Amino acid sequence: MNKEEIVPVFPTPVYIIKREVELSTSDMEYIKIEGEKCLLPLLKGTMEDKGKAYDTHFFDTKLPSLKEFIEQNIATYVNKVITPKNKELDFYITQSWINVLKPGEGFKEHYHANSLISGVFYVSVTKGDALTFYDQNIRTIDIEAEKSNSWNYKQIYFEVENNALILFPSRMMHATKTNPERTADRISIAFNVFVKGKLGKNDLLDELTI
Repeated sequence: MNKEEIVPVFPTPVYIIKREVELSTSDMEYIKIEGEKCLLPLLKGTMEDKGKAYDTHFFDTKLPSLKEFIEQNIATYVNKVITPKNKELDFYITQSWINVLKPGEGFKEHYHANSLISGVFYVSVTKGDALTFYDQNIRTIDIEAEKSNSWNYKQIYFEVENNALILFPSRMMHATKTNPERTADRISIAFNVFVKGKLGKNDLLDELTI
C-alpha cells in the first residue's frame, strides 16, 4: 500500500430525521401543560424543585401519532445500525418525559443508564439551540489541536429545529448548553428504549430471555 489511509473504527451512530407532520394544536397544549410538571432538577443542577412530580410514561396514553412516528424511526435505526439476527426482538419505549428549559437554563453532561437507545423530539426551539455530544474515548495525553477534524474533536453539536428527532446510543455523554439568543421556553420530549426477547446463545453460555 503506497497511499496512506485513515479508517474509522467503531463509529458511533447519531440518527436525525425531521417529521413532516406538525403537532396539532391540542397536542401542543397538552405538551405545554404537562411540561410545567416535568422538572428534572438533578440535570439542571438545582435541587429547589425536587419535590415536584412529573410523568415519565406519558407516551402510554397520550400523543399516539407522535409515538407511532418515533417507533417507526426506532425500527429503522435498529434495522440499519443494530441489524439484529433475531427478528423477534422487541425494541420498545420504556420511559418518556417532557423537558422544559427556561431562557438561561441547560442540562449538564449525562448519559441514560439501563437503556440501549435514547432519543429526543424537539417541540419548540430557538435558532442556535443544539444537542452536544462528548468524546467517550479516554485521552491519556491532551494535545491541543490547531484545527478540529473528525478524529481529534472532543465534542460535537447538532443544531436542532422544531419537529426534529434525534436517536443515539444511551451510553453517549450529552448535554444541552445554554443559548444566549433564546428568549422563550425550549420544549422537547425525551425517551429511552430497551429490548424484549431472547439474547445470546445457550451453547455459548450467554443466553438471556428478558
